[in-house]
Amino acid sequence: WTEKLTTKIVNNLQISLRRVHIRYEAPTLVSKPKFACCLGVCLGEINVNTTDELWKEKFVNDVKAEVLYKKLDMKQLAIYLNTNSEQLNEAQHLSSYFRENSNYHHLVPPLGGFVKLTMQTDTSPGLKIPKNKVECGFEGALGIKLSEYQYRCLLGMLSVINRVQGKLSRVLEGINFEAGTSQDKEAYVTLYKRTLNATWLPELTTEEKGKFDQLERRLTFECLARYRNEAIAKLRHQLKDGEVVMTREEWKKQNEKDNSISSSVAYYLGWGKSSKKAEGPKVTESELESKTEEIYRQMDYNPEDDLKVEEQ
Repeated sequence: WTEKLTTKIVNNLQISLRRVHIRYEAPTLVSKPKFACCLGVCLGEINVNTTDELWKEKFVNDVKAEVLYKKLDMKQLAIYLNTNSEQLNEAQHLSSYFRENSNYHHLVPPLGGFVKLTMQTDTSPGLKIPKNKVECGFEGALGIKLSEYQYRCLLGMLSVINRVQGKLSRVLEGINFEAGTSQDKEAYVTLYKRTLNATWLPELTTEEKGKFDQLERRLTFECLARYRNEAIAKLRHQLKDGEVVMTREEWKKQNEKDNSISSSVAYYLGWGKSSKKAEGPKVTESELESKTEEIYRQMDYNPEDDLKVEEQ
């Protein structure tokens, strides 16, 4: 009797989840206070039910049924990456996504889908009959969108995760060092910073672009992530309050847009032409050297690790 009851419960097991929102915030990747780069996975609803052969929900009384049908229905599955969003202080704010999500920048836009599973309960159904048969489908367009700045934020998040993983590895297995020398790091950080909106620095020459490309091809992903993180951290100390780290190309486009608006306003007010010029850094390159220890401390990075690698 107990075995039959257990079989009936398993055969008719139902699962239902609604409004699932998992969000990871990385405030260290954004210069504005109380703002963060946010990666989230959302699921509006998911249901798993037992059905008949026509995939309509059904309660199975026969514990000796030779075939079982299970169906999973999924609604509003989405992945987003906001590069500059206000941090959420309370868990209930997560539910706001399901009321209004137009301000979310989706990597994978909301979509639905289903999974149909046909299971043979017979332990030896024969070679011509599959033990399990699965049919899947999606409702809506399945696609991935990723801007350059989202890519850089994602790279920064992976760098943070990599540092946490590195800490755990050091505790469990000892210290594992990354490839690359201190000279590689200094060269890459300097060159990468000049591809960002450090507009007081000259753009890369053709020769320097070649050197930069060589470093990106030669160095490991872990090195590139850590070196980029250091360049961005240094740049944040130099930008004016409220300014956001971006690529030089993004800065040029934004500057052209701002200049166009300023010129139009100035024209109508009779002030003549108006244009926004690149401003100098809040902290000069020489002054930045005195803040190196503070920057490394924020990054949880010890430069002596690189020296140990070179000695090996």
